[in-house]
Amino acid sequence: MDNESIASSASRGGLWFAATSFVGQIISWVFTFYVIRLLDPKDFGLMTMASLLTAYLQMFSELGLGAAIIQRSTVDQPSLSSAFWLVLGLGIFMAACTLGLAYPTAVIFSNTELIPVTQLISILFISGALSTIPYHLLARNFEFKKIGIINLVGMLVSSIVSVIMALHGYGVYALIWTTITLSALKGVLFFLASRWSPTLHFSFAEVKPYLRYGIVMALSGTSLKLYQTLDKLVIGRFFGATPLGLYQNASSISSMPLDKIWPVFQQILFPLFSRLREDQAQCNRVYLETLKHYLLIVSPIYLGSAIVADDLVLTLLGEKWIHLSPLLQIFCVAKIFQMLSSYHVVLDNTTGRHKSALAFNFASALLIPALMWVGSGFSFDGAMLPWITAYPLLCISWIIWSLRKNNIPLLQYASSVYQGFQSAIIMAIGLVAYKMVNPLLNIEAGLYRLIIQIVLGGMFFSVAGLLFQRPLLTSAIRFVLNRGSNDVVTSDLSNND
Repeated sequence: MDNESIASSASRGGLWFAATSFVGQIISWVFTFYVIRLLDPKDFGLMTMASLLTAYLQMFSELGLGAAIIQRSTVDQPSLSSAFWLVLGLGIFMAACTLGLAYPTAVIFSNTELIPVTQLISILFISGALSTIPYHLLARNFEFKKIGIINLVGMLVSSIVSVIMALHGYGVYALIWTTITLSALKGVLFFLASRWSPTLHFSFAEVKPYLRYGIVMALSGTSLKLYQTLDKLVIGRFFGATPLGLYQNASSISSMPLDKIWPVFQQILFPLFSRLREDQAQCNRVYLETLKHYLLIVSPIYLGSAIVADDLVLTLLGEKWIHLSPLLQIFCVAKIFQMLSSYHVVLDNTTGRHKSALAFNFASALLIPALMWVGSGFSFDGAMLPWITAYPLLCISWIIWSLRKNNIPLLQYASSVYQGFQSAIIMAIGLVAYKMVNPLLNIEAGLYRLIIQIVLGGMFFSVAGLLFQRPLLTSAIRFVLNRGSNDVVTSDLSNND
């Protein structure tokens, strides 16, 4: 398959995935906010505590074999079967380890309620192992339509389960059974959709070529999960379940755009960059052009959420969650830098520079929690400070260093970032101006003021886009109309030239 065919396949599948993901995210956000209103911060704190040690184990459960399947030029049935049995064996082993980890988890946080909750998480290792190979085979073949539909069905069913259990007072168990339902259902559906099944064959020698790439990927992901885990360990250890529940939900809500929108791009870019990696110049051009579209979509969400956080929390979650607002503002700022680094990690991982991403993730895993630990000795605010100081500096430094290794001029990268952010920055300036005059208008905090700010933000963003970013908006519209990602990129490149 030539580069144009690869790009067209990625585009067609990506459009289906984007459409189903959009519907799924609307469903997910509605149910998620409703469940947060029903439950208490303590329930989310307990769930976070229970999953801290197990979340770290989960990154080792497949040893990066899924990513290796996508990245390799060719795969065959014997090696896939061998990989399946290895992943399943690891899943069973990790499940057994989780049963034992429930007790030290309870000791760390001095809370015996965590034992049964932590032990339930063991089911996730087995259900996740069963779906690893079928899912990544679908992604490798650009069958994003099937992936998107399965994700949508899983999201709908698990969301209904979460609301029913929350309404009946199951508390933290509503959260864990929702996760189990989603994982198990998606596992079954991925197997059916892939039309693949393993044979009774295993050879470790056949898996070794996958492991050479996959283990580095697993270590990279594990280091990322490590700092995402250790920060919660610090908050839970120093401040208890309720502050941890506030912290966790602020982090989760701020992650929604990144977690929900980013996979749409990642599903396409990982196999696309993998196929284009032999032509570095073209790969870099696609990287820069797609970055503009990615930032055009995500940047207004983060900048806008940071500005309207108080009304957003009060309206969606209720008064008992009002102390979450300043935490949400901090995380929205941090996520801006995370979305840039996450995007760049894909390029490094697909072009053979995955050790660079590994180094960045390990640096984050060591530095941020350590600084939070130091800050926690002073106050809760001190624990939050590294997210808006050290973390942005770390992301910027690593991206600049990695751009040089990938032969991407810094000025071209900065230009793409600026073009992606331009309309969102103008929108943010307009919203800040409105908040400055709001006391004169005497509009109380809550739903009415939130609606006004959303409408104004949409107007500012749309006008700025039409005035200053018409070519970018035009290419995005052509992409949506299925004229092909390759057409969009080449058109933009010719305009730049």
